Amino acid sequence: MDFQFLPASQAEFIDAAIQAGERSSRYRPSNGTEGDFFMSAFCFRCSHFGSCSIHLLAMAEEVDSPAYPEEWTFDHGHPTCTAFAHERETWEQVLDEISGIDSTGLACA
Repeated sequence: MDFQFLPASQAEFIDAAIQAGERSSRYRPSNGTEGDFFMSAFCFRCSHFGSCSIHLLAMAEEVDSPAYPEEWTFDHGHPTCTAFAHERETWEQVLDEISGIDSTGLACA
């Protein structure tokens, strides 16, 4: 998967996590654009959004703070929120919907 929206160092970290096939470390968007992309993929589509404070804590706390939400993490190299609740089950389905391109690289109808 192409992670062009991420800075090179973070994309390399994600690629390493994918190779290892593991959940690792806390995820923090590196800038507002990346944060908007993440929140569009998860927060704004989550059934908890109106009552959830995870995104607020992620903005207010430093990533190494004990108060930083553990729910924002990497799952098999993909940024994710473990509290996400929606009918879409996979990262690929969410990414396909927001990008308009399916996982095969073909434009969605």
